Amino acid sequence: GASDEAWIEVELGIVIAEGGRDIPEREALRHILGHVVANDVTAADPGGRDHHLAHSKSRDGFCPVSRFLRRGLDVADLAVRATINGRVAQDSRTSDRFLDDARTVAFVSRRMTLEAGDLILTGTPRGARQAVVRPGDVGEVSIESLGSVRTRFTEERR
Repeated sequence: GASDEAWIEVELGIVIAEGGRDIPEREALRHILGHVVANDVTAADPGGRDHHLAHSKSRDGFCPVSRFLRRGLDVADLAVRATINGRVAQDSRTSDRFLDDARTVAFVSRRMTLEAGDLILTGTPRGARQAVVRPGDVGEVSIESLGSVRTRFTEERR
């Protein structure tokens, strides 16, 4: 159904070069093709956020990703930011992530087989729940040295 509220989440995306299952952490970095910027848009239905996130994260137009992939970038400590109509909604650094790239790839590969081209989103900093967007708003997510994704929000089409 229609959403009462949606918010933006700036996320570093890892694009997989070589797939695998149960990838050891010490080998995980060689499985990474590069990185992108993603806006992991999330919606809350009138009953709240979907427990399984299927409805909350899979609407038309959700999860826009930067057009370009950057290879070989050191992502250990980059500025990450989300703005709505130019107002800062999230401001953090990749160094504040819970898991670094190697741990992220190893963790995900223990739960599912990764394939070349898969995209792993690495999580969003604090403030996402306050980064609410409404029709007409322009949300922009950016990561230092990687670029940005700008999205104009409209009413959900039925």
